[in-house]
Amino acid sequence: MNPLDWSGTQFLLAYVPYLVGMWIAAKLWQRSLNQPSSEPGSTELRLDPYLVAVLDHRRAAVNAALAALVHAGALRFEEGELKVEGPPPASASPFERAVHAAVSGKVESVGDIEEAVDEQLDSMEESLSRRGFLMEHEQAVQYRRYPMALFFGAGLGLGLLKMFVGIVRDRPVAFLVLLLAFGAVLGFMTLWSVPRRTRRGDSALKLLRLQNSALSMTSATESAWQTLSASNVAMGVALFGTGMLMTAGMGGLHSYLMPPAGGGGGGDDGTDITGGSSDFADSGGSDSSGDSGSSCGGGGDSGGGGGCGGCGGGGGD
Repeated sequence: MNPLDWSGTQFLLAYVPYLVGMWIAAKLWQRSLNQPSSEPGSTELRLDPYLVAVLDHRRAAVNAALAALVHAGALRFEEGELKVEGPPPASASPFERAVHAAVSGKVESVGDIEEAVDEQLDSMEESLSRRGFLMEHEQAVQYRRYPMALFFGAGLGLGLLKMFVGIVRDRPVAFLVLLLAFGAVLGFMTLWSVPRRTRRGDSALKLLRLQNSALSMTSATESAWQTLSASNVAMGVALFGTGMLMTAGMGGLHSYLMPPAGGGGGGDDGTDITGGSSDFADSGGSDSSGDSGSSCGGGGDSGGGGGCGGCGGGGGD
């Protein structure tokens, strides 16, 4: 029997679980597209601190470099400004030298520094993508496009057809319209966002935090912090954020590096690698895989109380 000829109650009772099933299928499809998912080996986790920082988000690399340069005495922070104290240390990495040069150029904010080293950040992101830690652009496009097409086409599409049939047959369609609206909002909220990291990248970040957990404890006092090398300072800030600076006697620098309220700091930087704006920013510094954090439970409640006439197009006309 054609479901478009079912009564409103019959259609809603079947359509709600069908729509939930389509949403689950779309999420599972997204998960299958988030590759690679294998856990990285120990040799693959031997990353430069700034590659580790970019794995979290781009701004983290700038924050880590600034903290390392201040710790090494090449920069100083006073009166709310970063100032050059001396040349970069001989052991400074190319990225640290680029950040030092940006500060020497009298930049006004961390955002200006990030813009000045944009090419270096792009290069590090490309390196991480080649390792399977960040999504490639085409992969990200597929991650969004195909599951959304499934849910909106096969899922909501059937409901739209039924709604049009109900309108033509002069049947009440209010409940169905509400269900479709809810489904559309659910679809955009849970299927539109694209994570920067692959599942493999998420695993890498978790493992790196476990392996370097001692760094977070070392920063508990200013005296212990001073025993760290600049490289360890960079790794600590890359993995555990600028909050480490508060207990290390660098609270002023922490405040300088913190983004304004509502800004794009902490965690993923909000860049959507498919070309649009993303809503994860991904997602604080936490793991940002788009496969988690959503519930399909609400879909079923919209139709359970539909009753007779809940949607149009009942049989008989």
